[in-house]
Amino acid sequence: AYRKSCDTFNAAAAGVFTGDSLLDSEEFLNSCNSLLPCGTGPCYCVELCQAFRDAAQELSDSTAGSSGGRSAGDLVARHQDLMNELRFHQREAVQCEADRQGLVDFSKQMAALKTDIKEKFGGVQDAEEALADARYDLADLEELLEEELAKTGQALAVLAAAGSQYADAKQALGELKAEEEDLRQQVATSEQALKDAERKLLLAKEANRYAIMLKSSVSAVTLKMQLYFKVAVQEPVQNIGLTAELVLSDYFPEPSDLDAAGVLRGAVDSLSGYCAGEAKEAFAAVANTVDLSPLCGFDEADAVFGDLSQAVTDRAKSIMVKLEKVQSWLNPYKGQPRLTKEKLERKLAAGELQGLREIIGVYDITEFYDYLKGWKANGKFLKLIALLGKAVTSLDDAMQAAKQSLQKLQGEFAALSEKREATASKVEAAAKAHEAAASKKEALDKAVQGLQERETKMLHKLSELEAMVEQARRSWEGAKTALVKAHQEAISLLESLEEEAPLAELELQSSLADEQVSALELALAEARESQRSAEQRLQLLTAQE
Repeated sequence: AYRKSCDTFNAAAAGVFTGDSLLDSEEFLNSCNSLLPCGTGPCYCVELCQAFRDAAQELSDSTAGSSGGRSAGDLVARHQDLMNELRFHQREAVQCEADRQGLVDFSKQMAALKTDIKEKFGGVQDAEEALADARYDLADLEELLEEELAKTGQALAVLAAAGSQYADAKQALGELKAEEEDLRQQVATSEQALKDAERKLLLAKEANRYAIMLKSSVSAVTLKMQLYFKVAVQEPVQNIGLTAELVLSDYFPEPSDLDAAGVLRGAVDSLSGYCAGEAKEAFAAVANTVDLSPLCGFDEADAVFGDLSQAVTDRAKSIMVKLEKVQSWLNPYKGQPRLTKEKLERKLAAGELQGLREIIGVYDITEFYDYLKGWKANGKFLKLIALLGKAVTSLDDAMQAAKQSLQKLQGEFAALSEKREATASKVEAAAKAHEAAASKKEALDKAVQGLQERETKMLHKLSELEAMVEQARRSWEGAKTALVKAHQEAISLLESLEEEAPLAELELQSSLADEQVSALELALAEARESQRSAEQRLQLLTAQE
C-alpha cells in the first residue's frame, strides 16, 4: 500500500508540476500531516508525507519557471552568473581607474624629474658654454701677446742697430717687453681659472643629472614591484569577490538574528520534545530488553541551542578575521594606518619615490627593501642628493676665482696699454729727433705702427673676453638660484620629515603588533573551541562507560 501510494502520487504530481507551479515544501508537509494523522497503532504516514514532499520538490525544481526549455534552477543559476559577471566588471572598472591614476601619478613624477633636469641644468649649460667661449677668446689674446712679444723683440733689434742716440727708446721698449712677458703668464693663470670653473660646472651637472636619472630608474622598479604583487595576489582575491570596498559585516549579520537560527531552534525543540514524549514512551516499553535512553542523551533544548549558536558565532567571527586579514592585502598602504593623503604628498614633494609607500607591506621582508628604504623622504639617499647643494659653494668659488683673475688681467692690461702708448711715442719722437738711414727710419716707423695696431686688436679681444665672462657669470647666477632653491626646499622638507620618522616607525610597529594580537586572539578562540569539543567527547565516553 505504501509503495502504491507513492506511485499514484508521483503520477498525479507529474500532471500538476508542468512549469506553472512552485512547491512550498513546508506548507505541503504540514498539510499532508494534518490530512494523514497517525492513530494509536503502527503508522507510516509521517514517512509517506515525507516521500510525497520529496517527489513533489523534485518535480517542482525541474519544471517550475521553465523558459525555453530551461528550468527555474537553470534560470537562477544563469542570473547568478550574470550578477557575478556584472560585479566582476564593476570591480575591474574601479581597479582600472585606480591603476590609471597610479600611472598618471607616476607619469607626473617622471615629467617633473625631466623638467627638473632641464630647469636646473639649462642655466648651468649656458654658463658652461660661455666659459668655453671665454677660454677660446683668452687663447686668442694669448696668441696676440705672443705676436706682440715677437714684434717687440724685432723693434729692439732695430733700435740696437740704430745707435746710442736711441738708448732711451730702447730702454722703454725693453721694459715693455718684460711686462708683456708677465702679462702672458697672467693670461695662462686666467686660462687655468676658467678651465677649473668649467670642469667644476661639468662635474656638478653630471652628478646631479645621473642622480636624478637613477632615481627615475628606481621609481620604475617600484612600479613594476607593485604591478607584480597586484597580478599575482590582489587580482585573484578580487576575482573571487573579495574587494577592498567590501563591508564584510554586511554579509555576516548576527547569527542569532537569522531565520536559520529560528529554524534550528524549532528543530532542536522538536527533537527535544520527541525524546521527552513519544520516544521516551517507546523506549520505556522495551527497557527490559535494551536500554535505548542514550539515543536521547543530550542536554535540554536551551543548552543545546545555545551551544550550537555559540559555535556558529565563534566560527563566523574567526572566518571574518581571516577574510579581513586577506582583504587587508588589497590596501596598498598596509601597515601604515596613519599615512594620510596630505602626508604622502609631503613625502613626494620631499623627493620620495613614487610607488615606494605602496610596496612596503609586501616587500619589507626582502633584502632589496633595505636598499629601497634609503629613498624614503627621510632616507639617506635623498640626504646625499640634497648635499649636492654644497657643490654650489665650490662652483661659486671657482667662478669668483675666474672673475678675480680676469679683473687682475684687465688691470694689468690697462697699465700695459698706457705703457705701450708711451713707448710708441718715445720711439716715434726718437725717430724724428735723429737722422737715421732711410731703411732704419722705415723699420722704426713700422715698429711704431705695429705697436698701435696690436694695441687695438688686444683691446677688442679683451672686450670680448669680458663680455663672455660676464655672460657666464649671469648664466651661473640664474642656474645657482634654481639649484639653491631646490636643495634648500629638499633639505627643509627632509628636516621636517625627520621629526615624523620616529612616529612613522612606531605606527608601523603598532600595526604589526595589532596583527599579532588578532592572530593570537584567533588562535585562542580556536583552542577554546577544540577544548570544548574534547570535553564533550569525554563526557560522551564517560556516559557510555
